[in-house]
Amino acid sequence: MHAILPSFYPDFQCRANNCKHSCCKGWEIDIDEDTARKYRTMSGPLADEIRSYTVEEDGTMHFVLDPNGNCPMLRKDGLCRLILARGEEDLCDICALHPRFFEDCGDFELWGLGLSCEETCDLLLSSSLAFTMDDLPEEYSFRELLDLLCVPFTEEALTFRPMDSREQCLSLLALLRKTEPIDTNWIPELRALEKELTGQRTLAISDSGHRIQLQKLYSYFQYRQLERLKSFSFFQISAFARACTQYILLNDLVYGRDSEHIRRLSEQIEYSEENTLLLLSQADVI
Repeated sequence: MHAILPSFYPDFQCRANNCKHSCCKGWEIDIDEDTARKYRTMSGPLADEIRSYTVEEDGTMHFVLDPNGNCPMLRKDGLCRLILARGEEDLCDICALHPRFFEDCGDFELWGLGLSCEETCDLLLSSSLAFTMDDLPEEYSFRELLDLLCVPFTEEALTFRPMDSREQCLSLLALLRKTEPIDTNWIPELRALEKELTGQRTLAISDSGHRIQLQKLYSYFQYRQLERLKSFSFFQISAFARACTQYILLNDLVYGRDSEHIRRLSEQIEYSEENTLLLLSQADVI
């Protein structure tokens, strides 16, 4: 099976304690069976502490987050005690691999980096968004990649088309309110954006650089969902990508351009199977 990856993939490096939104905070951290077995047999004070911070539920071990929702291995300075003491080789799979993803798509495996990570957002926005296969030197545009994967598409589906009316935008925000909130801030954020949108004088994109960045986001949202072609059409995947990109555009227009809008949307939608399926199933509405 051939691996396909965005050209910026090899450039990823975790920001560790320089990250504003650590993935060691607010996420339940499941421990894969091989690592769980290792933790059960490790010796020493740190091993005893790890075992005291883990529980097994429904056959899966996971860390018990502290009262602030942080991994118990996270130090106050933002570094991981486990990495500092034993190295990355003793991390569980989810910690070692995040924000990477690997998805089957026919005869190919799609590799990528999730946009819930602020480093990924900055890498995407600063790249030309090309794709490579294995270690071959050739680069493919997203259009060429779809041809390679034998995915039928229309020219219209390849281009991000902003919503041209406030009514459409407000309908999108109403749809997003139906998603399962990742935290208590999500719904108030949507309500605040709704309120600001009613006073926004224009919904037009005036900056060509902004348009280019939105197009890259749109294509990458499509890429992220290509493995769902087994159950959904490319039209539905494109509608999903349009909804995500439009939400980011609305935030940019109201609050100013900020990669945090991308990270926040990805965290809420792409990392929830339920929320992703909701948007994919609403293609006709979007």
